[in-house]
Amino acid sequence: MDRARPNDSPEKVKHSIDAIIAALRGTKHLPDLFESVHVDSKIPIEEAVRTLSGYAKDGLFDHIGLSECRAEMLRQAHASGSSYELLAFN
Repeated sequence: MDRARPNDSPEKVKHSIDAIIAALRGTKHLPDLFESVHVDSKIPIEEAVRTLSGYAKDGLFDHIGLSECRAEMLRQAHASGSSYELLAFN
């Protein structure tokens, strides 16, 4: 896997979440936020948000963040059917 390129595949997202949960093992806290940094242009944003929404619904984190993406991509993510509020910051 090329570490220099974004990878929002469902497998990589699961691997990242599992690593975070393992690092927090022994604490009483789960992450509040999972943020996709450098959004992967090879994975449709709707698919990435659906994947993240599933983990959020499972209670693994409360919020989804998207970083370094265009406004149009944020609109597509919001329109993907996710029940999450869209907050855009510049």
